[in-house]
Amino acid sequence: MTRNDEKWEMWTFDELLTELRIWLKRNYVDHSMGSLVNEKVPDHIKYRSKSFLTSAKRGPRCFYCPDKHWPDKCDRVTDPKERKEFLKKRGLCYKCGQNHLVKDCSRRGCFICKGNHHSSLHVEKEEKESEHDALNCGYTPSGECALPLIPVEIKGETIWGFLDTCSTRNYISRQAVEQCSLKPVRWETVSLRTVEGQGKTSKRPVYSIGTYDLRGHKFEFEVIGLDQSSFSEVERESSKNLREKYNHLRGLYIPESKDGKYMVHILFGDPTFIEMRTGECRKGKAGQPIADETIFGWTVHGAILLKPLMMIMKSCIH
Repeated sequence: MTRNDEKWEMWTFDELLTELRIWLKRNYVDHSMGSLVNEKVPDHIKYRSKSFLTSAKRGPRCFYCPDKHWPDKCDRVTDPKERKEFLKKRGLCYKCGQNHLVKDCSRRGCFICKGNHHSSLHVEKEEKESEHDALNCGYTPSGECALPLIPVEIKGETIWGFLDTCSTRNYISRQAVEQCSLKPVRWETVSLRTVEGQGKTSKRPVYSIGTYDLRGHKFEFEVIGLDQSSFSEVERESSKNLREKYNHLRGLYIPESKDGKYMVHILFGDPTFIEMRTGECRKGKAGQPIADETIFGWTVHGAILLKPLMMIMKSCIH
């Protein structure tokens, strides 16, 4: 402003104001950033800082739910594919969640891969598909073989699980997830196949669960969420009757439900079963049930009168 007039030091106050007005007409002042920006700079660059500061004052805003958090932290819509479909159905931008096309968006892309999408839609390229085959097992057609059942307490809820030695992973029902208000820690692409050769590949949520055994020690494991509301429901003889009927079961603590009915919501795979076992085992005569000690109590399985009430899960997965 002063470079064009060598006598600027002699200006009066009114002359200074006049020069300032002329200078301001030629230049744009971005007060929010405290810097000078030429008025010929495109509008979307001029005002980006203003919109950013306005957004920062509002706090984080989720595209997928009304909660106040960043979109990539949303626990209501967690699958990147579902998030993309959510934005697509509403005609929203994949980069900023606003009502315009991606090609018209001036926002930066993914913070993780720098791709042309929002960070909440990011999917790791190196994510490998994990395949878990399935066996057709169930109980037994005669209904005289006991399921090795064990209870675990999750967030104050007692959930019954089936110790499935044919499986290499743990699975949990949709109802148990809702009952215990579990939130996924990640998602995996899982291929489930039955012995008949039927298969389905889908993105499944993985939950991390922490519980405590009978000694008060913490026990942690992961489960894959499935769509079934439950896996099975069975009815078993009371623990008292089992101890009276079989000599080798006397004195054992065998967990049981109040009404003798057991709704199975977790399938424990063989690796987790091995961690649960203490190594103690009680066997009776041929044709009698076997008892294995776990950190949650003794579980009885084998030949015993067991009445299946319903069979929802027709195959056990591994």
